[in-house]
Amino acid sequence: MYKYSHDCLFKAYIANLDKQEYGHVYGYIYDENEMHGGKIEFEGSPENMANFIMYNKIHPVVITDMVDQFVASSTMGGFLDRVAYPALREEIIKEILPLQMGNKEPIDVAMQNIERDPITELAKDLDDFAFDYDFYGYQDAVDDRTEHIESLKKDLETGNVKGLTDYLKEVIEEGDYMVPEATALLGKIETIVPPQEATKEAEQVQDEVKEQYEQQEAENCLKDAGIVMEDDYVMIDDIINNGEKAEKSSIMAELKVAR
Repeated sequence: MYKYSHDCLFKAYIANLDKQEYGHVYGYIYDENEMHGGKIEFEGSPENMANFIMYNKIHPVVITDMVDQFVASSTMGGFLDRVAYPALREEIIKEILPLQMGNKEPIDVAMQNIERDPITELAKDLDDFAFDYDFYGYQDAVDDRTEHIESLKKDLETGNVKGLTDYLKEVIEEGDYMVPEATALLGKIETIVPPQEATKEAEQVQDEVKEQYEQQEAENCLKDAGIVMEDDYVMIDDIINNGEKAEKSSIMAELKVAR
């Protein structure tokens, strides 16, 4: 399983609190059947977490980071429950007390109409699929989930997806578990990711055009040099001074003749 150092996460979060810099988090709102309606993304400041809890206080809520690691939770009524880091608990309490006392109105912090990078979203979906499909295999293979997502994203961006598509096709052929999810992901890869061969072909064309341009520039430079050095401007033929040198009339001689 992906292994996070709790101490490292704690120090990183404290540093972010000091700098007032926060990443995005996911919020989950649970109903009476302990089912949630999907993840809601928002900026993970203590103020926003407090607002999310109180805005949805008739339900228990859970907040996680972008790779679904637990951050905080609350019970029905908007009461703060568990928090991953003591320093974060203190910051949320500062923000949530005025909301609980009625001195401030909670606001909806859910981010709407977010422009998402399809490659990044697909990398996250593939990571989620691998985690759910083979939990113990995922534990053995992946040490850091964030790094795994970045690695998947790089493969998708470069078109290096044969391993991914073969894996999904194998899941589909076995046909006993998560086939619809694997089929959907395979379709997304084929739609979003350019084929690697097409990418190589495009790069080859770009290289050929660049080579032709550089060759033309070199020829133009040689031609310009020939014009400068040639003393017979009728014979611009890349061979220097190969014609008869044209006699230039003397202005002084012409004046003498005229006299």
